[in-house]
Amino acid sequence: MFKDSALASMQTRQHIEELIRVSQMYYDEGLNQSQIAGEVGYSRSSVSRMLTEARETGIVQITIGHPLQRLQSLEENLRDKYGLKTVRVAYSYDDNIASMLVPQCAAQLLMENLKPDSLIVTSTGTPMAATIRALPPLTTLVRM
Repeated sequence: MFKDSALASMQTRQHIEELIRVSQMYYDEGLNQSQIAGEVGYSRSSVSRMLTEARETGIVQITIGHPLQRLQSLEENLRDKYGLKTVRVAYSYDDNIASMLVPQCAAQLLMENLKPDSLIVTSTGTPMAATIRALPPLTTLVRM
């Protein structure tokens, strides 16, 4: 219906403009459907239909861009590319937070995969020490 809005009839253009106006009020201004209905003079159900039409015709496009979603996608790509069983990617905008986040992520991954009869062998180093500090208290400790 809206493939070439430059050539659309005046009535179609007005309808598109109304869909844009209602969509902006809802998504940009945060008004609810009842508030929009009162302002534009339509029923709440008409506003709901207009919002649905705006999404279906591409006037409104909703994307979810949370950093966690991007990390999960990267984890899946790494797992598939290298044939890994488990992958975790930690991301931070701040190096100070990253130095805490990476060990916490490693500790969480370790706890998720730890079984009662697991043997944990570690090396030395600052990242390893930080990971061990991030672990919750364990009930059994065997020293060799």
